[in-house]
Formats: sequence, C-alpha cells, structure tokens
Amino acid sequence: MAGKLLKENIPVERAIGQGSAQTAAETSVMLTGGDRNVTIVSVRALPVVTTTEVQTGGVAVQGTVEFNALYLTDVGELRSREAQTSFTAVIQIEDAAPKMRAKVLATVTGAQAVEKDGRLDLEAELQLEGFVSQKATEALATAVQAPVRMAEKPAVLAALNEVVRATERESFAENFPLDNDAYTRVVLYTARTEVENVQTSDGEVLVTGTVTVDSLLAGADANAPVGWQTETIPFNEDIEDDGFKFGMQTTVTTQLRDLKSEVVFNQDGDEQEGNLRIEYVLELTAEARAVIETNVLADAYPLSEDPFKAAAASVSYISGDERSSQTQNLIVEIELPADQPPMAELVGAFAAPVALDTVGDEIAHAEGLMRVTLLYRTGGETPLNAYSYEAPFALDFDEIDGMSEISGVEIGKVTAERLSPVQAQVRVPLILTAEKIESATTSVLSEISDEGEPVSLPVGAVLYYPQQGETLWDVARRYRTTVEALGKRNPEGKSPVLVYRRLTEF
Repeated sequence: MAGKLLKENIPVERAIGQGSAQTAAETSVMLTGGDRNVTIVSVRALPVVTTTEVQTGGVAVQGTVEFNALYLTDVGELRSREAQTSFTAVIQIEDAAPKMRAKVLATVTGAQAVEKDGRLDLEAELQLEGFVSQKATEALATAVQAPVRMAEKPAVLAALNEVVRATERESFAENFPLDNDAYTRVVLYTARTEVENVQTSDGEVLVTGTVTVDSLLAGADANAPVGWQTETIPFNEDIEDDGFKFGMQTTVTTQLRDLKSEVVFNQDGDEQEGNLRIEYVLELTAEARAVIETNVLADAYPLSEDPFKAAAASVSYISGDERSSQTQNLIVEIELPADQPPMAELVGAFAAPVALDTVGDEIAHAEGLMRVTLLYRTGGETPLNAYSYEAPFALDFDEIDGMSEISGVEIGKVTAERLSPVQAQVRVPLILTAEKIESATTSVLSEISDEGEPVSLPVGAVLYYPQQGETLWDVARRYRTTVEALGKRNPEGKSPVLVYRRLTEF
C-alpha cells in the first residue's frame, strides 16, 4: 500500500520562556525656591516601559519613571516636585532570539526621596517580568491519500494564532469650578482610568469608561485651606482596525500622557474667578485575540492487511492568553506616638512600597513592607504635619489561579479615616495584574510508510480484552476495522470487545 499525507500550513505561536530582572532608576532635582530641611510626605514613582527588543538570550527593556514628591517646608507649607528619568535592563531568557515577541510588565518595589542641601534625590527600585513567544507556520497533516480505504482519527488544534493590536489617542481639556474659592494652586494630582465596557465588532472596538483625577489643592500660604477635589470625566472612544472581528476576546489597556491639573483665573470685570483646569491625552490600546480551530490528522491506518507504519509528532502552541486583575486592600491601623501633635483634621494618606515581592504557587501572593504616611492639620502653631509608619503586609490574590507568566503590582487610591485625635485607619489598594498564557500540545501524524510483513488478521468473531488505557480506536486499529463498526457490535461499550470480520468487509 502506497500513500501520502496531505498537509496544510497552519500558523501557531509557541511559548519560548520567561524571566525577570531588577533595576533602579535615579535622578536629582533642585527644590523650588531653595527650600531646605523639608519633610517628605510621599513619593510616587510611575514606571512606563517604552521599548522592548528580543535579543539572543534575553529581552532588552527601556523605559521611564515619573516621580512626584510631596513635601512640607520648614514653615509647614505644602509643595510638590516632579521629575522624570529613564531606565534600561536586560531580562535573561535562555532561548530568546531576535524577531520573537515579548511582553514586559514593570513594578515599583521600592521608592524613596531624600532632601540634601536643597536638592531632592529620588530613587525607585523596579522589578521587570518578561515573557517571550514565537510565531511559526507548521506544515501539518490534515488528511491521507491512499489507494485503499483508510481509517482517520482527527484532532482539533485550537491555537491562538490571530492577534490584532491598535491604539487610539484623544486629547481632553476641561474646566471645573473650585470646591473652595480660597484655593489658588494645585499641589499634587493623580489620575486613574477605569474601562467599563468593551465591545468588539468588525473593524472596530468601542470602549467606554472614566478618567478620575484627584487634585490636592491649597491656598496661597501655610494657613490657607488644603483639600482634595475629585473630578470624573467619561469617555467613549472607537479604536479602528480592519483586523478586528466580532467574537474576538479583546483586552484594552489605558495610559494617560501629558496630564496636567492647575488652577487658572479668569477676569470677569472687576472679579477674578478661579477654575480647576484638567488636561491629558488618553491613550487606549486594544489587543484582540482569536483562537482558530483546525482539524488535523492524529492517526490513520488502512482497512486492509497491507503492511503499514505510522509515526506521530507533538505540536506545542499557545492556546490562550488572558489578562486579569484583582484588588486586595491592605488595612493599616496607625496610632500617633506621644512626640507627634494630635490630628485636628485628616487631610489625606499616602503609601509607597519600601520592599515588595510577588510570589506564589497555587495562588498569587504579594508581600513586603509599605510606608504609609498621614497628612493632617494640627490646629496648632504648625498648621500641617506628616507622620510615616512602615507596615509589613502579606496579601493573597486567590482569584488569580497561580502566578501567571508575567505580573505586576500597583497601588490604587489610598483612603483614610480619622478615628480619634491620635488614631487613623488607612486603606491601601494593591492591584495585581497578571498575564496568564496557556499552552497545549496536540499529536499530529507526521509520517506513513509501507514496512514489514502483511498483517494477518483473524476471520469471523473475536473477543478481545482491552488492556488498561486502550481505547476503542486502539482496538479498531489492531484489527484494521473501524470504530463505527465496533460501536455497532458493542452498543453498551462493555469488555470484552466483540470484533467481527468478514473477508468481504474491505
């Protein structure tokens, strides 16, 4: 019997490897107005991965870190200072090679600011988690062509082999009335984006959500009012690309660029009116994934006594890629020591990691040390005071099944409640984002040939006792009959298997 395999070129993507690296980002800036002996209230470090390049043996990563330091002057005036610096690192991944695809997430595992002689030294420690994959095209058997009847065993290869990525940018600028007319300046601002709904259709992805900007405002001097003003701005954006198709699984990531919050004054006759003006560029990136199912040939044999030999090979591929996130709240109870003035009014709370690590096996887990700072009014001679406390923590993220290939942690909006003049409760949300990449393996027929002596098969009724693990396909293959034929003669699927053959069956 002579035959050949019919093959098709099928695109697949393979997981190559993952790795991690640690790096640091540092910078130094002058404080405003020559401030000295300041009290650091908080330091925020935001990492942004700008480029990734897969090299032989690893992934080269470049990015930036945006710092924002909030501090009190020696007379109790609240001020902030911004700075930006770059970082580079190489994530070692043994089997990485050029032209492969890489995904990298960055986490700030430690952040600090120190003032020395009117300069502010800023430092952030970063953990980079990276994953590398490779696209390939495999010539895989989908059928067999032979001069005799053949039994064919199909298999489904469900590979993630279509990924469409597109980005949309939109500028926003809007004025809001001030909550307090005594505010004259924005000291600090932060923003968070929430994607509420994603709809994928042919040619576009519709994204709706909100951008919330928290601005810490103050008056002109140390005794002026200080408070937060929060504004939430909705968005409704289309991300267009011909590759988007209805039914694709789509993940949308957001990034705010050129964010600015400031108090602006408009002159109306003899009156001057203040407004809070918020500007930013919203960048939305949609990544749509489709799993394409292809029927391949897992096994085959002739329904005759001809000599025959078949060999199969395992094909590994990425079958799923899903990003998920979960928030766990770190609750910190703070009691002011005796040497600190009591709280007349709690202005806000801030948090920054001193040390942070993500570990875990069956569930994701984050642990470390968090610096939590209270900013409050004293009602005394020094109007504002800050007190910092370092709290150990350990949080489980049980909704995320094990540690995924790449993951990152960030701190959400910190809130606090004054319980008494010397006690406060602080809630620090930790958001773990995980990219879970699933791989699968399918056995595909790789070779058939005419080898050996013809098979001698019994004629008539045969009772066969299957060995442990043998399937009906295995029994049918042994006796060169079909699974369908065995099914008709063994409707209850019991052992032994009745194999009935006639010479005219073929």
